[in-house]
Amino acid sequence: KVHNFWVQRYGFSSECRVVAWSGDNPCAVVGNGLVQEGDIAISLGTSDTALSVIPRVPAAPLPFGHLFPHPILKGCYWSMLCYTNGDVTRRKVRDEFFPEGSDSTAAWEGFSQALKDTPPGNSSSVGMFFTTDEITPAVSCGADFRGRRRGKGASLETMDSFDNPKQNARAVIEMRAMAIRNHLEKLMPGILARTGADAPQLLLTGGASSNVDILQVFADVFQRPVRCMENTEGAAFGAAVRALHGVKPEFASDIFAKLRSLSSIRAQPTSASAVAYLELAETYAALEAKALSERGRL
Repeated sequence: KVHNFWVQRYGFSSECRVVAWSGDNPCAVVGNGLVQEGDIAISLGTSDTALSVIPRVPAAPLPFGHLFPHPILKGCYWSMLCYTNGDVTRRKVRDEFFPEGSDSTAAWEGFSQALKDTPPGNSSSVGMFFTTDEITPAVSCGADFRGRRRGKGASLETMDSFDNPKQNARAVIEMRAMAIRNHLEKLMPGILARTGADAPQLLLTGGASSNVDILQVFADVFQRPVRCMENTEGAAFGAAVRALHGVKPEFASDIFAKLRSLSSIRAQPTSASAVAYLELAETYAALEAKALSERGRL
């Protein structure tokens, strides 16, 4: 309970309970409904962040990510992956390949149309785009990387540009989705094994989550329905839930069910894209390895 100093100095009730581990990120985990093993929330903003619920820590340390005890699920943990090349980098690609004068709305429409006009998996082509040093993986800023493989098992071929300029729009979105997918698999193998309607939730937030074509890419890469929260104040809401859980822990099961009901499905995965992204995962991993070998900071 709260220390007597706060009771005497500021008039707190002597029965006031203190809930430990209630910073903004742990509260956002709860407020966004990450209360089941395998749940994932991805924020697409100025920088991109992926939060996930994992049942244990990795067997060996990894050169990326942050791990914390889950604020509500006893014995579980949550991970945080941070990516610096977010919206600014997506805008760089938009402005370079889909310029529409000063009309940003028209530019994004051209970007979205390019996503529709290119197939899932981007014809086995991937890219890594930079406007600043990347955190995950730790690659210094420089020229963009592009690569492809001509068939399963083929070696990576690098290139200066894609055959079709529209591929750049898909590549910069698939870059983030594939990076998160690959890094989560390294962090906790099997975390993405459950797919479809019964899979743990995949929640997207942030400015780019308002674009349904971007949501579709993430649904296809992870083979999970993409959900979006109606409440934009996840951390503040999570703090309130933590307070309720701290005072009335017996309400936990009801809280978990209600948290999931606060989001709605915005995009469904297409099963036909699953094979393309299984192959693209290997292509992206090869390109990331090349980027690390040439400009890695570790």
